[in-house]
Formats: sequence, structure tokens, C-alpha cells
Amino acid sequence: MTDMRLFDLRVTVERIEGRSVCGLEVGDYFELTESSRVRIPEGKHFCLYALVMRIERVGERVMKTEELT
Repeated sequence: MTDMRLFDLRVTVERIEGRSVCGLEVGDYFELTESSRVRIPEGKHFCLYALVMRIERVGERVMKTEELT
């Protein structure tokens, strides 16, 4: 078995130039966790067409390669 280090990521709207056609606001975000899960804060949405944003590592985890697809 091989261990693999993965990072949980937060993708945040850093700025909006012009008007927001997706309804997003500066500071809105989503998180990618456990290699394949997308988390969006309750009551929020996220427009996938607007994916030019800041990406930060917010956590680290070790997984067995057998656990990944």
C-alpha cells in the first residue's frame, strides 16, 4: 500500500471586474475535499463558468492509493 498526500482546497472569488452575471460576490467560495468532494456553504451557489479565482490549501490528508478511484 502506498500513502498519498492530498490537500483540501478552497477556491474563493477574489475580485469581480464589471458586473457579476453569475450572482457571485467577492468572498464567495467552494471547497474541494477528500480528492473528489465539492462543498458549497449552505444557502449559497457557485457558478462553474467563473473559475478564475484564488485557490488555497486549507487542509492536508493522507490517503491510501487503494482508496482513490
